[in-house]
Amino acid sequence: MNIKKAIRKHFNIKPFAEWAEEHGIEINKQAKVKQKPKLVFALRLAAMAAAAVLLISGIAWLAWPGYTPDTPRVFTSLDSITQPITLDELYQVDNILLFNREQVEDALLNVFRDVVRDEPDFILSYSVSDKIFVTLDEKNAFFVDFKVRVYRYYDFFDYINFKELSKNLTINETRIYYEIYTVGLARVRFAYGNNDYFLAVTCFFEGETTTQTLIILLNELFAN
Repeated sequence: MNIKKAIRKHFNIKPFAEWAEEHGIEINKQAKVKQKPKLVFALRLAAMAAAAVLLISGIAWLAWPGYTPDTPRVFTSLDSITQPITLDELYQVDNILLFNREQVEDALLNVFRDVVRDEPDFILSYSVSDKIFVTLDEKNAFFVDFKVRVYRYYDFFDYINFKELSKNLTINETRIYYEIYTVGLARVRFAYGNNDYFLAVTCFFEGETTTQTLIILLNELFAN
C-alpha cells in the first residue's frame, strides 16, 4: 500500500492539483525549463582558452631557434667550488693546452680547479693564479694569470671581463681576442680544441704591454 495515499485517505488530504483546481489556481506544467548554468559555461570556456594558449606557447617555444630538448645547463661561480691541486696534477690532464713549464717560474704558483658544487667529479675549469712569471728580455717581463675552461657553459666570476674584447689577431691559425688597457694590463681569450683559454697579462719592470709583445709572449708561453 502506498504510504502517501494512506496518509491522504486518513487525513482526508486531496492531491495538490485537485485542491488547486477547486480554488481556481492554474498550474503551469512547463514551468521547469532546463537551463545550462551560465557561470559553469563561462568557466569551461576560460579553461579551454587557457589550454589553447599554453599549447600554442609550447609549440612556439619548441620552434624557437637554438632550442633543443637537451640544451646544456649554464653554471656560474655560485654553482661551483674551488679545489687546490698541484702543478703536476695539472700537467697530467689530457687534451688541454698548457704553458711551457720551462718558460715560467713555478715555485709560488697556486693551481686550482673549479667543480660543480653538488657534483665534485664534474670539472668546469683549471686555473693558475698568483702569477706565472715570464721574462722575455731585460726590459720585458710579465705576470700572467691563466685559466682553461673545459666546460664551455661555465660563466666563472671574471668571465664578464673577457666577453667583449675588441681586438683580434691570428697566431698559428688560432684566432686570439685581446684588449690592452692603459694600466699595462691586457686580457686575452682564445679557443683551442674543445676548450677556452683566458689570460690576464700585466707588464713588469720597465716593460710595455703592446700587441707585438703579446704575440711574443704567447709564442714563448705556449712554445712546444
